[in-house]
Amino acid sequence: MKNRISEWRERRGLTVESLAAAVDTSPGQISRLQNGSRRLDTDWLDRLAKALQCKPLDLVSNSIPEAVPVVGKVGAGAMVYPIDDYLQGGAAEFVEVPPGVDFSQNLVALKVEGDSLEPMLYEGWYVYYNTRIEGGCEDMNSKVPHVVRIKDGATLVKLIRRGYARGKYNLHSYKPGVEIIEDVTIEWCAKIVSIKPV
Repeated sequence: MKNRISEWRERRGLTVESLAAAVDTSPGQISRLQNGSRRLDTDWLDRLAKALQCKPLDLVSNSIPEAVPVVGKVGAGAMVYPIDDYLQGGAAEFVEVPPGVDFSQNLVALKVEGDSLEPMLYEGWYVYYNTRIEGGCEDMNSKVPHVVRIKDGATLVKLIRRGYARGKYNLHSYKPGVEIIEDVTIEWCAKIVSIKPV
């Protein structure tokens, strides 16, 4: 049976060996599944889909993937709350990729909860991001919010500006009256590439 395991593996940035470890099998077994010499039953489809963060049908469909995992929710204080299933290698919810958005190996979505991001983002909307820039952010004066992980481990959706101290950043909110988070160290940031209203 022709399948798309190799394509999904590459999109997720995994080697044959790392995918094999994720599904508790050998690299040879993954190679046989990819090239079709080993039967791809529903058990294999489920195990591989969980490790590749896609739907089982995506591994055998001829169409371009149309959904990405929802990896968290963003709410009060623009704080991102990870979804446990995704952190454990799966995703309970998938959301359609908006037209014109490049489906890359790291494209994921967050779901907006509450009104803390208004007037930019509203409850029920989805935000999409993919490229993480380690150790800082190149696009600081953009009017587009970023998903930001700061040194204390918090992940937020904020506007980024250069901080007062060298190598530090200030994080701004769209909502009036919200205090600026000043002079933080950024572990990584990712520019939001699309927003999907509901």
